[in-house]
Formats: sequence, structure tokens, C-alpha cells
Amino acid sequence: MKPFARLTNRYWIGGAITAFVGVGLARILSPTLERGPREITAAAGQLLGILGLFIIAYGVNRRLKAGTSKEGLKPE
Repeated sequence: MKPFARLTNRYWIGGAITAFVGVGLARILSPTLERGPREITAAAGQLLGILGLFIIAYGVNRRLKAGTSKEGLKPE
């Protein structure tokens, strides 16, 4: 596996899973709960969704700082 694939996919997969779990908590699970737990679950889901996006952004930033382009080659 190329270093580009290892570096990029790890953050994309982790961030996407974190964001999807957060959206599931906030949009699917929380409406089925009573008022107190609903607010906590919705807030936790929203925070997880935002955290997932930050993980993806961190991975993209790290890739750019490493100096790799989409093909895994250093730009000239």
C-alpha cells in the first residue's frame, strides 16, 4: 500500500465513522427518547458529528503539510 493511501484513508474512514455515529445519535436515536435523555443524546451526537469533520480536516491538513498531491507525488 502506498504511503499516501495509508495516511489519507485512516483519517477519512475514522472521521466518517465518527460523523455517521454522531448523526445517528442526534437524528435517529434522540427523537425516540424522553426529554432529558433526548437533549443529552442530541448534544452528544452533534458533537460527534463535528468531531468527525474535524478528524477529516486534520487528515487533509496533514496530507498537505506532508507535501503530497492526489497521486501521492510531491508537487513540483
